[in-house]
Amino acid sequence: MPLHLPTDFPDNPLIRVGLSVGLVAGMSWYMLALAIFYLITKMTLRRPLPVVLLLGAALSITGTLFQDVIFGQQPKLFRCLIFFLIGVRMKDQIMGFARAATTTRAAFLGAAYLAGATAMHGTNNFVLPVDMVAVAFGVTLCQVIATRWAVVMEPARWMAGLTLPVYLIHFPLIHALAWLGDRFLPQSMLGNFWIGLIAPTLSVPVLIVASLAIFRLLSSIGAGWLFDLPFERPASPPAPEPLIASQPQPSQT
Repeated sequence: MPLHLPTDFPDNPLIRVGLSVGLVAGMSWYMLALAIFYLITKMTLRRPLPVVLLLGAALSITGTLFQDVIFGQQPKLFRCLIFFLIGVRMKDQIMGFARAATTTRAAFLGAAYLAGATAMHGTNNFVLPVDMVAVAFGVTLCQVIATRWAVVMEPARWMAGLTLPVYLIHFPLIHALAWLGDRFLPQSMLGNFWIGLIAPTLSVPVLIVASLAIFRLLSSIGAGWLFDLPFERPASPPAPEPLIASQPQPSQT
């Protein structure tokens, strides 16, 4: 791993290995976040939902207000916990919200998110209401697309079953991709505004394909357990409940 250390830095293998481990741990903060979110959700399952959501909202606000004071990635942990709690505790409501998606709602939420994001532009910060609208817009838009264009249904179902390995693997790949770009792309491209604007979108398919390739490789050598969820799987898992109801077949006379 390139550390970009100064030339007079001590050439001690133990120190360099320690720094490399620290960098990997820093890049993998999201894995620690998943473990923390899981434990907190598990411990609060028997607590009243309004109290738990109030706790998540308070932590999100804390992460926003003290972003420049709190150390490291902790502001992100504070802001993201509430979404994990909602996903676990309000799954039925979220599924119902998705099933009721309409184009009008998607347009309204998209406009609301655009207004909120524009208002926050230049602050280098996030606020919970805008984050909530962004998630609601994403859920609604995906459902509308899946409903209107049946051709995306099968690829979407396939991708939905692989979101966890992609999520866990793609963060280190972002740093690797950035390092490759910094090393091999000309400075004229690295300093170009338009390249910087489209680069994140262009990197998405690369990151997904690379993540799935690594996941397939790890699974083939018996390391698929790294991506198991932290609970015992049932012998025959129930089929996922479809978001889109099947269309009734016309009766034959």
